[in-house]
Amino acid sequence: MSLTALWELQNLYLEKVELEQSLNTAEGKKLYGEKHQILNHMAALKQQEEKITGEKSLLKKLEDKYAELTVKYKSAEEHLYSGDVKNPKELAGIEQQIELLKKELDSCEEELLLLTEKVEEDTKKLEQEKKVLDKRKQDYKAKVNKYLSGKKQLEERLKQIRQEIINTEKTVSPELLNLYNRKKQRLGFKVLSLVQKKTCSACHMVIPSLILKEVKQGNQLVTCENCGRILYWG
Repeated sequence: MSLTALWELQNLYLEKVELEQSLNTAEGKKLYGEKHQILNHMAALKQQEEKITGEKSLLKKLEDKYAELTVKYKSAEEHLYSGDVKNPKELAGIEQQIELLKKELDSCEEELLLLTEKVEEDTKKLEQEKKVLDKRKQDYKAKVNKYLSGKKQLEERLKQIRQEIINTEKTVSPELLNLYNRKKQRLGFKVLSLVQKKTCSACHMVIPSLILKEVKQGNQLVTCENCGRILYWG
């Protein structure tokens, strides 16, 4: 009784299981999670851009305010030294106004400097984060392309194997196929065990010489006394 066809069928079953497991790996879920991380990163950068836009708007208002205060300050100084002011009380009022304008100018200038530094710093950080995000996008795209390419190859091979299984099952006798299916319920797909160096490759037990001789002859089914698998002399 030849077990060659059944051995080939078992190898096809095992390859089919391995391919199905490969297709159901966590790689797809990992990529899905990475995609959401990138989207969250993009949203965070969008918020940062909006924040900087707000800072620039405030900076523009401060610049306008500083320009307006400068005009007022120069105008007050010109009025003070124009020689037109004769009244001591009016003179004191103008001097007080100039002093207040100077304080407001200094305060506005300090705000301008601080906000300008902040805008420059935030803009620099944003540009750095954009570079990091671009790199993440590139890496993610490469991973997706590799994953999809590998998945396509696995699916094509799985389709091919399913057809090979159908064809090979037809070459195995119904009795032998039924026996295999019954044993498979207990042993899994590895029902046949290859004899290697006088041992069962499944459980690694040494096969007695008499049983080994029967396996070599191939006239009948011989099972391993230890694990119960059908011994196959390849």
